[in-house]
Amino acid sequence: MENANSRFEEVQQTVDEVTVIMQSNLSRVEERSGKLEDLDTRAEHLRTQSKKFLKTAVKLNQRRKWWQSLKMKVLLVAIVLVLVLAVIIIIAVVSSGGTNTQAPIQHMAMTTPSGTLSVGEGGKE
Repeated sequence: MENANSRFEEVQQTVDEVTVIMQSNLSRVEERSGKLEDLDTRAEHLRTQSKKFLKTAVKLNQRRKWWQSLKMKVLLVAIVLVLVLAVIIIIAVVSSGGTNTQAPIQHMAMTTPSGTLSVGEGGKE
């Protein structure tokens, strides 16, 4: 009987050791479960933040493109205005007869082959 009792105690001790190991494993599983829940919460928060960031980035990109387009339109309008102004000035100068651009008329005294003295414009008679 002693042999049966010692065998029973040995089995009981093994069962106690397994029970301690299982309890330890269960507590680790509970810790891990809590950490996984925390990780899931943080992942959801990151997902939400990334969606907000994406929306903001898209809006900023659209706004940047709009400003760039506006700058190009303003530059184009300015160039067209300068060209129109230059054409108007050129037309005004040409249509005024060009008297402002000619050299002043010079009166010169000239001798003709007959020996008489005449006054002409710029060497023309």
